[in-house]
Amino acid sequence: REQALLAASVAGAEVAVIAAHSAPPQGSNGALKVLALCRELRDKRPALAVVVMLSEEYECAHFVHELVRIGVAGCLDEFSSGADVIHCLREVHAGRTCHCQSATRLLKEYYALETLGGNRGSTRVLSQREREVGEYLVRGEDAHSIAGLLDLKVSTVETYRKRLYRKTGAHKVAELCRWWRLNGMDAGVSPCSQETRPEDENGGEK
Repeated sequence: REQALLAASVAGAEVAVIAAHSAPPQGSNGALKVLALCRELRDKRPALAVVVMLSEEYECAHFVHELVRIGVAGCLDEFSSGADVIHCLREVHAGRTCHCQSATRLLKEYYALETLGGNRGSTRVLSQREREVGEYLVRGEDAHSIAGLLDLKVSTVETYRKRLYRKTGAHKVAELCRWWRLNGMDAGVSPCSQETRPEDENGGEK
């Protein structure tokens, strides 16, 4: 974080690239830290164009939407070619936005679900907020991290978790992951594996 802020403060810097390339430990708040860093860069240098390099672990519709919402100018992924990277940097330097195909697809999915109320197969049983919470749960984020990402109370996240379990028939996160995958909601991201994660009798992690 400190190195990124120092680099962005260098006189003449017009574009900052944040690499979200390391898989966060299970239950970490990696996505939250990336969002916080992007916000801080935008606050300290409003004219700075911020580009985020996404790894597969961070390819989440709500996360990409949040990046765009806070003013990130471009998103690339680990499959972006050198030519794609150069094109994106030129675009954001010129004051335009530029997102890779996977980020564009996730944004379209986010807005489609928001507009249609999630009327896609079994997902219609879930509200928009339930889908957002579920999306982070199946990627290994814990309740505290999700609360920060969605600006909710931890107790509210736990309430949404219980609703998700009730609506999907899951009793733990691993079962929710399987339901998510079977209903085509993981957008191609590898499902989490949490069979050994301790959970209390109400379905919440200890």
